[in-house]
Amino acid sequence: MATVRPDGRPHQVPVWFVVSSRRWYICIEPDSVKARNIAASPRVALALEDGNDPYIMQGRTRPTVIQFPPTCPPKKTHSPTPACVIFS
Repeated sequence: MATVRPDGRPHQVPVWFVVSSRRWYICIEPDSVKARNIAASPRVALALEDGNDPYIMQGRTRPTVIQFPPTCPPKKTHSPTPACVIFS
C-alpha cells in the first residue's frame, strides 16, 4: 500500500488485508505514518495479492476506523488502540 507523505513523496509498506463484499479491510495502526498520510491526503495505491488473484488499483479512499473486526487479522502492537481501515 502506498500513501502520499506531506512533502509529496510516496510512503509504501506491506499491509494485511481482507476483501469482503466489495470492501477492503486493511489493518494499520491509527497513529501510523500510513494513517496520518491518509488523514491529510486520501490518495492511495494498492498492489496486493491474496494467493490467487492480484489486485492493483489507485485512487482516493474514504477510510472508516473500526476496532478488530473478525475479518481483520490481529497483530502485535504497542499502540493501545489498534484498528483496521475499511476502504470501499
